[in-house]
Amino acid sequence: MRKTSSIIMIMLSALMFQACKDSKKENSIIGIDQTGSLVSEDDANFAVSAADRGTTEVELSFFAKDKLVNSNVKGLAAMILKDYAKANEDLMSIAAAKKINLSLNSDGQDEKDELNSKTGSEFDKAFIAKLAEDNEKAVKLFDNGADDVKDKELNAFAAKTLAILKKQADAIKAMQDSMK
Repeated sequence: MRKTSSIIMIMLSALMFQACKDSKKENSIIGIDQTGSLVSEDDANFAVSAADRGTTEVELSFFAKDKLVNSNVKGLAAMILKDYAKANEDLMSIAAAKKINLSLNSDGQDEKDELNSKTGSEFDKAFIAKLAEDNEKAVKLFDNGADDVKDKELNAFAAKTLAILKKQADAIKAMQDSMK
């Protein structure tokens, strides 16, 4: 039951971000119209980039979970799903309060297509490599956010999520090392 609840929560997070993506297309990240936003344009852009990254990671991990064969890699994917689902939920709450439009640009399809041709342990290795690449981008994004975001709530979110991403980086590196 708990596993089902977690999966439902993750899918709802992804769907909520997707709904933000589909509504008000004129407010996409390129040329965002954050006129009603209660934060600076730079802070709003960070929030949109963070939401985009979070949604992509949730969708990628959810896609991969049924194709993974190594139980340790499955556990890592579950951890990524849980961490990003919580971060996405926190960000959506902040964005709503600050009137930030979270129009998203990515649906994770490129990442899924890249992995889809692989099976078995090759899929697991490719998934871990993709996680490492994406995690590095996320750490840079959130490190910059923790340094540069002016809004207190968004800055605290960036710092808190950065700590989680660094723990994920350690787990991903350990998994890569164990699979050599």
